[in-house]
Amino acid sequence: MPFVVLVMFLCPPPISSEIFLAIPGLFLLGIAALGIAIGLSVCCAYMPDLAEFISSMLRFVFFFTPLWWMPNMRPSVEPFVLANPFYHVVNVVRGRSCTVIML
Repeated sequence: MPFVVLVMFLCPPPISSEIFLAIPGLFLLGIAALGIAIGLSVCCAYMPDLAEFISSMLRFVFFFTPLWWMPNMRPSVEPFVLANPFYHVVNVVRGRSCTVIML
């Protein structure tokens, strides 16, 4: 975190009104993560093998969540990325509109 603050001090990003939307987005992300963590901790207490499964799945899901790239860069994986719930969480924090998928 100190490195990020240093880089932002040396090369300040352009400040717009959208940057302030990241604060409520991070708050919503924290509330959702807290609820998921509490639910998974209860499940992992009853099923010890679930912890290994969750760690493996998080690694897999991380690579399908476009943090460094956008789904329209690879049209072949776009349906999979749009079905990923973490993609929409990242979009909320980025301040972009969420895509609603009707299943």
